[in-house]
Amino acid sequence: MATINLPGQTIGILGEGKRSERLQVAARERGYKVIVFSDQKSENLFDFASKANLLIFESDCDEADELQALQQYIEIPQLAETLSVTKDRLIEKVFLESLNINAVPYALITSIADLKAEVGGIGYPCVLKPIRVEKDQLSNVMLYSEEDFSKAEALLQTGSCILDAWVPFDKELTISFVSGKNGQLVPLPISETFYHRQVLQGAVTPARIPEEMADAIQDIGRTLSGAMNLSGIITIEFLVTAVGTIYAKKIITSVHHMLDYTLDATNISQYELFIRAVCGLPIPEVKMTQPVTSYLVNQDEQEQLMSQLSFQPDWYLRATDTGWLVNAMGDDWSALTVLLSPE
Repeated sequence: MATINLPGQTIGILGEGKRSERLQVAARERGYKVIVFSDQKSENLFDFASKANLLIFESDCDEADELQALQQYIEIPQLAETLSVTKDRLIEKVFLESLNINAVPYALITSIADLKAEVGGIGYPCVLKPIRVEKDQLSNVMLYSEEDFSKAEALLQTGSCILDAWVPFDKELTISFVSGKNGQLVPLPISETFYHRQVLQGAVTPARIPEEMADAIQDIGRTLSGAMNLSGIITIEFLVTAVGTIYAKKIITSVHHMLDYTLDATNISQYELFIRAVCGLPIPEVKMTQPVTSYLVNQDEQEQLMSQLSFQPDWYLRATDTGWLVNAMGDDWSALTVLLSPE
């Protein structure tokens, strides 16, 4: 029988960003005690963990090895074996393939010679990425021809890389599941995400897609989430081609700022769902109160954002670690982008 962590127990949280703050609020509102670990403190992680009943982390960027060593002393519901999957792009690809889920075609690259040998099969354009997912690493490198190989040299000097094909896609979709200790899997609505220069810009939720596509995404997401064998929130990003082929792009096993639409447009927030999941409490069905467009405001748009707020009663502003997220009620992405990024 799954362990239930009842109110009154202590939750240790790794990280001090906005997501950590909202997890703290959700936990305290449910009656839990909270302690927070910071890399800036001199406190040892093992000493910190000894003061808590269970440990959670706000970001996939925490070190897997140290956390796995802690597992014999304290419960870490998010961990299982899955942090290594999300921290290593090669392991992630193999994991997807083991579940018969389409991964973006790829090749392992350790040198320029490998790159020259493999690019013929992958094709142009393609993108070179470090295998390990770390903070403050070099940016991915887009390759359009052999002339771009020189741009890849600095990245290859940091270690092995993955060369991903650039899939010509029609949509980018995201689905999240709340995974409880008792095996309960509760889906959140599917979102259609939008990127600009490989940087996430925003999303429309629920995604405006045919029912059969939504069913396929749900089925793949449920299979993958069930195989992860963890408690918490699992988010899967997908690419969908014009003919309907679905590729899994990325797995995230922590709360995610693009799920902050749940603060304004669903019956329960991702943070309360997460606390319920890791503590072994029942997870309710997630229902949308209305469609929502979420938009990450870049630095150039902040002045325009502030000038619009007094005219937009259906906009809800949420702070992120790097700026602002706007949750605008409705699914008109183009109208929002015109208001924030006028010509």
